[in-house]
Amino acid sequence: MMEIRCSKVFPWRKPTSSPCTSGFVDAWRCNHFLGRRMPMPKPNPITYFDSEGNENLSEVLKVIKRTVQKRPELQGCKVIFLTAEGHGPALAYNMLEQFGQKIIAVTFSPFFCLQRQGKQFHPQISSRVRKFFQGVEIPILTSRLPFESFGGSQSSISSTLKLVNDAFAVFGGSVPLAIQAVLQACDMGHVQVGEVAIVATGDCALLVSASSSAMFLSVERGLCVLEILCKPRRFDISRPKPPQPQTIEASPDVGASENKAKLELP
Repeated sequence: MMEIRCSKVFPWRKPTSSPCTSGFVDAWRCNHFLGRRMPMPKPNPITYFDSEGNENLSEVLKVIKRTVQKRPELQGCKVIFLTAEGHGPALAYNMLEQFGQKIIAVTFSPFFCLQRQGKQFHPQISSRVRKFFQGVEIPILTSRLPFESFGGSQSSISSTLKLVNDAFAVFGGSVPLAIQAVLQACDMGHVQVGEVAIVATGDCALLVSASSSAMFLSVERGLCVLEILCKPRRFDISRPKPPQPQTIEASPDVGASENKAKLELP
């Protein structure tokens, strides 16, 4: 089959220095644009988890390792981890070191707050984990995430950011965090625009073509989710089902003025 260089048809697709590129995908697009048939690769199965949450972290890492083992073209590409306390990147380094993956840790700003068991919690990477990351050359990117609203602001910008975040959340509560981790890594120069990378959280992993916060919705150089490697099938944390109302049948011997067909309690 004749080789077609994508840059001739899609000039915005510039080659990167990364060993992991979207060569096959771009080649397929070029051939499709020119009216030539080119078989797509065999689809890879998606792993689904029964619930959301960080308890799926070990399975996420197994999925990433299995994917990299089966697909040599992904060996050496960067793995971006959105992490609260550094557990994911540390475990990923131990499991993926043999494949030459570059691990990047993206974490929350110091002012970010979570709720745990009804109490406020500020996630931070401990000094011990930071020393380990420094020794194995895992960069820690700590800053305000791209979709975070401005504190106390009701501006149209904050509303738009929330809308974008909610749109990505239809695929899972942690998917917006994964997307923001890619944008953050690209904004800070650790990943190039158009570079193919794996991004993961505690319960999902995606194969993406990276982009920056300024261009991620751009048609030419925007972010592309190439594959979903794993995700929860039930959104029991991000979208829990509301409790069902209890129904009590009225007694037939109650007076007509007090008798109701049904009484619903919250």
